[in-house]
Amino acid sequence: MNVRNVVVLGECGVGKSSIINMISGAQTTKTSNNVLGEGSKVACYVVVMESGLRVNFWEMKGFPGDVGTVPARLLRDLKTIVRRLLVLRSVDLLIFCMRAGSVTNAVVQGYQAIYVDVCARKVPIALVVNGLEGSSGLDMHEWWANNKDGLFNRGLAFDVHACVTTLSDEDPSIREQIETSQRRLRKLVDLPDYFGLPNDLVCPGSESSQTSPISPHEVASPREAVQPATPGRNESESSSSRPPPSGAPISFYELTPDDVVVFLVGRTGCGKSSFISRLTGISEEEAGVSHELDPQYKHINTFKYERPDGSRRLVLVDTPGFTDPDREFADGTLRAEITSWLQEACKRDVIVSHILYLYTPAYSPKSLLLLRPFWNVYGGVMYSQLSLVETMAGCTDDQSEPGSTDTLNKNMTNGKAKAVIYEDTEESARSILQHVTNDPRVMAKVQLKKVASDIPGGFMKFGAKRRAGTRLQKLIGEHLDLLDTVRDNPTDGAENFSLQVRLQRQRSDIEQLVVQIGLKPSLVTRITRWLDRCS
Repeated sequence: MNVRNVVVLGECGVGKSSIINMISGAQTTKTSNNVLGEGSKVACYVVVMESGLRVNFWEMKGFPGDVGTVPARLLRDLKTIVRRLLVLRSVDLLIFCMRAGSVTNAVVQGYQAIYVDVCARKVPIALVVNGLEGSSGLDMHEWWANNKDGLFNRGLAFDVHACVTTLSDEDPSIREQIETSQRRLRKLVDLPDYFGLPNDLVCPGSESSQTSPISPHEVASPREAVQPATPGRNESESSSSRPPPSGAPISFYELTPDDVVVFLVGRTGCGKSSFISRLTGISEEEAGVSHELDPQYKHINTFKYERPDGSRRLVLVDTPGFTDPDREFADGTLRAEITSWLQEACKRDVIVSHILYLYTPAYSPKSLLLLRPFWNVYGGVMYSQLSLVETMAGCTDDQSEPGSTDTLNKNMTNGKAKAVIYEDTEESARSILQHVTNDPRVMAKVQLKKVASDIPGGFMKFGAKRRAGTRLQKLIGEHLDLLDTVRDNPTDGAENFSLQVRLQRQRSDIEQLVVQIGLKPSLVTRITRWLDRCS
C-alpha cells in the first residue's frame, strides 16, 4: 500500500480537524473548539483513500493568531517535529489552513518557519481556505482569484489550493458547497504529484469573479490603487494616437517555463516603470510610474509583453525602488522579497534570463549589493546575464559622461556585464532587450544543476536509490561539461563524431538512471526539459 505523509498546520480554530474529517468522511478526529489550541503539539490520524492510498495526517498544534506572533517555544517545537518527520518518514505535502478574511502576522510567521526555514521550499505546499460558505453561488474559488496576488505579496506562495467550507451538511442551503469542498479536498490529497501542475487544478473557477478582496491592511492587493497622474509630457498625447498596448500586468501564477523573464532593479526614480511603459505601450499609471519620491507600487509586479516577431513571450519584472542600494543592511525587506520571488520561480522552472540594473548619472551605483539575491540563487553566472543601464530620467545632458557605463562595468563586474544607455524611447528599450537572450543555454544549465542537486537528498534518503541519485547528479554535471567543450571548441570529422557519440551515450545513461531511481513524473519532465534546452 502506498503511504503519504501530510502535515496540516495553521492558526487555532481554522478547522484543521474538520478538514481531515471531511476528507475521511467520518469523525476521524475530534473537532476542537478550544481556540487556545491546548493539548499535544502533534497528532497523527490515518485515512485510507478510495484509490488505496494510505494518508498519515500529522495535525500540528495551532498558532494563537490573536496574540500577533507565534510564541517562540511553540514555533521551535513545531519546527523540531517537522524536521524529525523529514528525516524519519519524509513529508509529501504541507497543507496550510487559513480562514477567509484576514492574514495575521502569525500566519506569515508560521509559513516562514515551517515551509521556508525547515522544508527549504522543497516540499509541496497547498493552501486550504476554509469558511467560504458565505460566498455567492457555488464557486468558492473566487476568493483565490481576488487574493492570490495579495497573498504572494505577503510572501505566501502555494503550489495548489482549495477553497472550501467544512460546515455540517445539515444546512440544505450550502449542501452543494459542502459536496464541492469534499471533492476538492479528496482530490488535493490524492494527487499523484504536486510539482509542475496548474495552480487551479484542484479548485478551478472564473478569474473574472468580482467579490470584495480581503482587507488591504491584512493582505496587500496585487497593486495599490492608482493615484491621479501628475501632468507630464505624455498627458498631452491623444489616446487615439497611441498604438494598442502589446503588454499587460500578469500574475506570478501565470508564468511558465517558456517565458523569457527580465528583472528590472535600481534606485527609486531611475526609470524602471517608465521603461516598461515605453516598451509595452501600457499607460504610465498602469506601469506604476510615480512622480513622487515614493514608488507607486510597494511590491514586485510582473508584466507580459508579446513581442512583434512572435518569439517567446517576454515577462518584465518591476521591483520597487531601493532607497540605498550600496548599504549592506539597507532595504532588507525588499531583498528578502526578491529572494522569495526567485526561489519560488526556480521551483516552477521559471528562470531569470536577464537583469537590467537601471541607474541615473546622478546616482551611479558603487557596488552590486542590490544584486545579492540573484547571486544567492544563480551564483556568479549572473554577471553574464546583467546589463548596467544608464537612464536619462530626470537628468540633464551635462550630467552624463561619455563612456561612464563602460567604466562602471569594468570597475564592478570586470567587464563581464553589458553596459548600455537607455534614451527613454520605445526604440531604445527594444534595442536593449533584443540581445538579452542570445544564449538561453546559460541559465538553462544553471537551472538543470539546481534540479539535479535536489535529487540525492530531497527524494531518497538511504540505500541504493540515494547512491543512484548521486550518480545521476554527477552524470548530469559531466554531460554539461562535455556540452561546453563541444560548443567552445568546434571540430570537424572524426573528433566531432566521437564527441557526439559520447554526448548521446551520456544522455542515454541519464535516462536509464532516471528510470532506475523511479523519480516522480514531474521531476523526470523537469530534467528532460532542461537537458533539451542545454543541448
